[in-house]
Amino acid sequence: MGLWLGTWEGTILKETAIWLRFYDSSGNLVLLAQEERDVERERAEQERERADRAETTVEEERRKNQQLRDRVASRNENRVASRNENRLLQLGIDPDSQL
Repeated sequence: MGLWLGTWEGTILKETAIWLRFYDSSGNLVLLAQEERDVERERAEQERERADRAETTVEEERRKNQQLRDRVASRNENRVASRNENRLLQLGIDPDSQL
């Protein structure tokens, strides 16, 4: 398995001490089951936070895109209205008069 014993200073079951712990062949501490669960819980929380940030960013971009589409549509409507008004004026019709 390539494990070796070494000392480690830390807290296990609310007891802070220097403990004998297993290390792998690369010198990495072999985690206890509770430590593995804690690491996985932290990783899952970080992933949830990342997903929440990504969702917020997507919502903000959708909102910005909708605002841009609304502005473009409004400008297009104004252009069409202006063109129609100019056409009526060319035909000698006052666009502000009531028919």
